[in-house]
Amino acid sequence: MGIARTGHVFQARLCYDLQRLEEARQVDGARQAAVGNLGVEAVLRRRNFYVDNWDDHNLTKIMEEGGVHIIRGHGRLDGRKRVIVTSTDGVRTTLLVARHAIVLSTGSTSTIPDVPGLVQASPWNSRNASSAKKVPQRLAIMGDGAVACELADIWSSLGAKVTILSRNERILKRFEPFAGDQLATAFAKRGIIRRTKVNVVKAKRGNPKEPVEIELDNGSMLEADELLVAVGRTPKTGDIGLETVGLKPQQWLDVDDTCLVQGLDENDWLYAGKLTIALY
Repeated sequence: MGIARTGHVFQARLCYDLQRLEEARQVDGARQAAVGNLGVEAVLRRRNFYVDNWDDHNLTKIMEEGGVHIIRGHGRLDGRKRVIVTSTDGVRTTLLVARHAIVLSTGSTSTIPDVPGLVQASPWNSRNASSAKKVPQRLAIMGDGAVACELADIWSSLGAKVTILSRNERILKRFEPFAGDQLATAFAKRGIIRRTKVNVVKAKRGNPKEPVEIELDNGSMLEADELLVAVGRTPKTGDIGLETVGLKPQQWLDVDDTCLVQGLDENDWLYAGKLTIALY
């Protein structure tokens, strides 16, 4: 399990722990014991422990001891069963030829909408939000899905004043309506602000130490110390050589129940999953 994946597991676990704490505070007897605020430094220290302080040395050692050969660099398909890896420093290239199969697992990245000034404002994505070293006083979140709500819950519990900017009428639109309604009620009790049916049309930030100025399409303005963008994912398939095997780059790959990539003629070797590129 990679450090990024481990970070997401801890994030889910933290949400669960926070929920149990909040429930305890609603029960007479337990309420008296569950006093005080969360120890922010201790929580972040525990997170860092879970992810080996964002260092994959231990994980690499375990994999190599298990017989996995790791080559660091940028891998690209080079035709059937071939991968060319360019070293991180760009000096060396290594050609790998699979005997049986290649597994693509490049993952995805947070989608950043084409909003004027947004990229220049250095917004958080889910990775930044999971690895931040301090709690922002004010956190604005673009998005209203599971990731946006999960991180809103976490950072609010750690002391941030959170505002969710939703283009929809309710949060968690892809789920059953009652789920979004119940979560909205819980968020209101926690002081998490929801601004619905709004879109961010402009963002401005002089430097990372300054607040972000956010302009909405209803003409209102919002200022936040950090802006988290959680509006969807983009596949990281733009530069992995898909065109060398007849596929279009920068697309989500269609797979069958065995994870065999569809769209190739007589494909019996190219798979896509949630691992690193592997050759068998």
